[in-house]
Amino acid sequence: MQEKQNNKKKYLPKISIVIIGINVEKYIKDCLDSILNCNYPSSHLEIIYSDGGSKDKTLEIIKSYKQIKVINLKRDNPTPGNGRNEGAKQATGEFIQFMDADTILSADWFNLSLPYLKNSTQAIWGRRLERYPDKNIFHKIGNFEWAIMGDGSTGHQSGTARSFGGDVLMSKSAFHTSEGYDIDLVAGEDPDFSYRFRKAGFLIYRLNESMTLHDLNMNSFLQYWKRSMRSGHAYAEIAFRYMRSEEKLFLREFLRIFLGTIFIFGLFSISYFTPFSIPMMVLGLLIFLRPFARIFHLRKKTNSNWDFLLKYCSHLSFVIIPQFLGSIRFMITWFGYPKIKNSR
Repeated sequence: MQEKQNNKKKYLPKISIVIIGINVEKYIKDCLDSILNCNYPSSHLEIIYSDGGSKDKTLEIIKSYKQIKVINLKRDNPTPGNGRNEGAKQATGEFIQFMDADTILSADWFNLSLPYLKNSTQAIWGRRLERYPDKNIFHKIGNFEWAIMGDGSTGHQSGTARSFGGDVLMSKSAFHTSEGYDIDLVAGEDPDFSYRFRKAGFLIYRLNESMTLHDLNMNSFLQYWKRSMRSGHAYAEIAFRYMRSEEKLFLREFLRIFLGTIFIFGLFSISYFTPFSIPMMVLGLLIFLRPFARIFHLRKKTNSNWDFLLKYCSHLSFVIIPQFLGSIRFMITWFGYPKIKNSR
C-alpha cells in the first residue's frame, strides 16, 4: 500500500509549452532558458514555438536548442489565437502551458499549479508582473495593473476566476473540447476563449503565486496609443459578439468607453451654444476626471505613492479616448464598411 502511494506521488505529467512570437530575438533565449531551467524534469517538457513570420534572428537562435519544435504560421496576418491553436495541434502532453515569447516562466510554477488541475478545474493561471517595472511610466502602469487586477473577481486571492490571460496552464482535452482560440481576433482572444471554456463546463482557477515575468517593451506614447486602441477594439468586438448572452461579456466596459466619451465631449460641445456653458463644462470635466475619485481607495489598497497614483488616474481618464477610437474602428467594419488595415 505504501509503495503504491509513493508511486502515485512520483507521477509527473508531460507538459507541452506553446510559445507564440514574431521577431523576438531580444526575448526568446531568456524565455526558453527559463523553461528548461525550471524545477520540473526537462524530460517531461515539450516546447513548441509558433512563429508569426520572424525576419530577425529568432529562428536562428531557436535552432541552437535541439528539442524545440517550430511551427511557421501560414497566414498573412497571424493572430495570437492562430499561433496558440497551431501549437496545441502539435502538443503531445497531457497539459499545455501557453506563453508569449516576451515572458519568463517562474521556476516553481508547474509544481505549484498542477495539484489544482483536477475534476472540473481544467485551467489555471497565476501572477504576471513586469520584468522591468521601473523602466518608465508605461511599465509602471502595466506592472501596477498586473498586480492589482486578479481577473476582476479574485483580486489578490486564489480562487475560481471568470477568465485567464495569455499565460495559462490547461488540460489538452479541455482545450480541444472548448474548440480553442478564435483565430480572427486581433485582441480579446483570451476572455473570448475563457467564456467558451466555462460554457463547456470547465472551471478556471486563479492561483496567487508567481507564474511569469513579462516585458511590456513600451517606450513611446505612440505605442501606448496603439495598444489602447486595440483594447478599445477588443471591448467592442467581444461586447457585440456576446450582447445577447447571459453574461453580456465586455458590454459594460464598451458602454462605459463609448457612451461615456460621447457624453463628455457632448457636454463640452453643447456648452458653447447655451447660457449655462460654464456649469456644463465643469460637469464634463468632473466626469472626465472621475477616475481620480478612486485615488484614496487605491492608496489604501496598494500603499503606492501619491505621485504615481496621480499619474495612474490621469491614465485612466485619458485612455478612454484611444479606446473610443478603437471601438469606432471596430464598428466601421461591423456595419459593413471596408476594413481598415490592422495597426498591429
